Amino acid sequence: MNLLSARGASVPILFSAVRIGDGSRAVAFGRDLRQLSALQQRLLEAQQSLDRDYSRLRHAETRYRMLFQLWSDPVLILDPQAQKVTETNQAADRLLGRTPRRPAGRDFLEIFDPKGREIGRAPAVRRPRHRPRR
Repeated sequence: MNLLSARGASVPILFSAVRIGDGSRAVAFGRDLRQLSALQQRLLEAQQSLDRDYSRLRHAETRYRMLFQLWSDPVLILDPQAQKVTETNQAADRLLGRTPRRPAGRDFLEIFDPKGREIGRAPAVRRPRHRPRR
């Protein structure tokens, strides 16, 4: 139950009543729930903030997916440790002869012919870094 304080503020109070004596009288005990109410309000605000953040993230992900799929250049996203293709866009699917339903996850080097695979497995040649003169 919410009661108005002398200043006009609403104060949530939980009452319990106990009969005493012959039952013709009762004593009411009230518990101030302002702290609980404040905690509930903070929880609600935190949940709303999470919902807003999740919505923004979902919209950003949707924009990324749309741009990624509609990009005219072939794009492959790789897992560098596993050397597997994790995602491809439509242009890459067309170039590689893949169907969009075929899951990504194949080895990156399997995309190339056997000669190209050997070049891909060769250790990378390290170029000296260009250092500007002082």
